[in-house]
Amino acid sequence: MATNYSGRYSKPLGCSKNAMGGAAEDLSLEALTGECDWITTFDDFNGSVPAEGFDGATNWETMGWILTEDQAAVGAVNGDVISMNAAATVTANYDSCIAITTSTDEDNGGSMQLDRVNCTLPASSGGGDFPHLWIPETATVGGYGSKAAATALDNTQWMFACRLGLRADITTTGDGNWNGKVFIGWAAAGDTSIMTSTGIIMTTPIITQAETGDLVGFCIDEAGTINGVAQRTASVAYAEGTNYTQLYGTGAVDGTLANGATTVGDTMWFDLALRMNVIDMNDNANNGRIQFFHRRVLPDTPLGDWIPHTTVLDNQCPNHTVALVPTIESLNGPTAGQDTMVFVDWWAFGRNRPNRTV
Repeated sequence: MATNYSGRYSKPLGCSKNAMGGAAEDLSLEALTGECDWITTFDDFNGSVPAEGFDGATNWETMGWILTEDQAAVGAVNGDVISMNAAATVTANYDSCIAITTSTDEDNGGSMQLDRVNCTLPASSGGGDFPHLWIPETATVGGYGSKAAATALDNTQWMFACRLGLRADITTTGDGNWNGKVFIGWAAAGDTSIMTSTGIIMTTPIITQAETGDLVGFCIDEAGTINGVAQRTASVAYAEGTNYTQLYGTGAVDGTLANGATTVGDTMWFDLALRMNVIDMNDNANNGRIQFFHRRVLPDTPLGDWIPHTTVLDNQCPNHTVALVPTIESLNGPTAGQDTMVFVDWWAFGRNRPNRTV
């Protein structure tokens, strides 16, 4: 609620006499949302979901998610926990976050996809509780009910943003560094193994990947570098400036640990955003561009300006027969007994309205 400090007004802001030609005068400003040229969604993750593992199907999967356990490296995953403000975990971690503890086994963890095509929602669910946007597929009959086609994304703009917390290993068996592997953003529905157990290592500078479809988002590798990713063609080797670009390197972040923490167990927070302008989704040589933005989030410090990343990825806009859906994949480090954690404080999605595209 906005309040005028003169004391004259104490009510929600209303529309002016000119809103909707005068028809919306004094209505809440929310009435003008439809006049915005962008569709937007925001989720602060302030609900509550009880904790369960990546192999669970009781809580998250009744709300539109699909959880997939990754045990490609070493046996079954142990110690993995996913929760949102659950009573059993909130006191030890953070309120208003999705909290993910990957595993105590090396290179294990799992995937979370907000995938309304492949999930099975109970009749009483109301259709899910997590607002989001997906990127349409190019097949003529879309699983998401869209009349998707080869030109579905032409002349569209998209954005994704999130606040991500990375906590360094706190166990006595680990080395005190970050060690984990994370992807967050859009990935093809049903692609539940984006990263191999050894990978997303950018020091070569090639990501070892196992994805089966396009990717648009951010990844953090074992070394702690934070990278923007736009991968148009699955399983093509990653190269700086082509289909990924490094936003934070291990030497570029202040601190003694790989992700910038100064004390073992610290959680480092980052705001990450991207904007994608699609021109012609079928043109491999001129399909559009993706730019990334970022900033550090520090305690007791005013938020600084977003930093536009100077490297823009050209011609990596998605062109896939399967819809791209919000995805979080997190794997543990290469040493058993480590306990890295990932927190998603909030995320936002946006795209220009279909009736405002050229």
